[in-house]
Amino acid sequence: MPWFRVILWIGSVSLAILLYQKSDNFRKADLPTISEFEFARRDAAAIIHFSWRENSLLNTVREITIYDFIFILFYVLLIMNCSSKRMNLERNLILNNLLRFNIALAVVTGLLDVAENVILIRNLDFTDHISSTWVTILKFVFAGWIIFVWAVAVIKHRISFIHKESPNRVTVGATLADRN
Repeated sequence: MPWFRVILWIGSVSLAILLYQKSDNFRKADLPTISEFEFARRDAAAIIHFSWRENSLLNTVREITIYDFIFILFYVLLIMNCSSKRMNLERNLILNNLLRFNIALAVVTGLLDVAENVILIRNLDFTDHISSTWVTILKFVFAGWIIFVWAVAVIKHRISFIHKESPNRVTVGATLADRN
C-alpha cells in the first residue's frame, strides 16, 4: 500500500516540523528544550522545570507532548511499514531477519517514547522528578539501530543493482571469449 506509506511520511514529517516550531518558544527564551529535559538528571530536571514555570511554558510543554504522542504513532507505523517493504525485497537471510527485527524494535522504541512522555507529564505536576535519561538513551539507540539496518539494506541493494547492470563486468574465472 504505497498510499499508506505516503500518508505516514507526510504525517511524520509534518508533525516533526510542527514539534520543531512549537519548541521555538524555548529557543527564543534561551531556555532548555524538552529534549534537554528528557536527558537531564533529577537535579537538572528540577531546574529546567522551574525555568519553564517562571516563563509560563508548562502549557506549551503539555501541548508539545500531546503532539508527540501522535508523532509516535506515525513514526512507529512508518518504521514498521518501510521495514516490511524492505524485508520483502531482501534476499539475504541475515539482513532480512534484521529488518524483521526492526518491526518489533519499532514497537519497543515507540513504547519507550510513550514512557518518556508519561514521565515528562508526571514531572510537570510533581516536584520530585523522575529521570527519563535511560529511557531516552535506549530509545535513541534503538532508533539509531533501525536506521543503520535500513542504510545497510539500501546500500546493499544499490550496490547489487549497479553490479547487475554493469555491461563490462567480468566474473572470476571468465575469459574474454565468455564476455563477448
